[in-house]
Amino acid sequence: MTNMRERKKILIEKLFKIGVKRINKDMNIPEFKKKYSPNEDRTLELNIIGMDHLDTGFVIEKNAIRTYKRLKDTPTCRIWMDEDVFISIKRGDITFTQAFFYSFLRIKGENYIRDLRIFQRIIDENQDTFLG
Repeated sequence: MTNMRERKKILIEKLFKIGVKRINKDMNIPEFKKKYSPNEDRTLELNIIGMDHLDTGFVIEKNAIRTYKRLKDTPTCRIWMDEDVFISIKRGDITFTQAFFYSFLRIKGENYIRDLRIFQRIIDENQDTFLG
């Protein structure tokens, strides 16, 4: 693995861990859940290609976002992006929404457009919170 690739992996790992803590600290999770998925739990999985060791399953429970290495149930939405796309979103070069429209993301799930909007709200509208 090249030195640059290793540095990217370390950066992404730090951003991911910091981001989840900041979401819970800075966002009003009960209000967010009430607005975007009031009658059901959504399970989201964000995968950074090549970063399989990260806890990438997201579930809103007990008014906080929790991460899991592997979700018990099939996520309602799975999103894959590569390291460079993740870093570009972090730097503000592109938004999550732009990454979707430019086909930089791969998405799978039933009714994934609603879940995509949840990711969009978390990432685009709270970019500093989510991405450290």
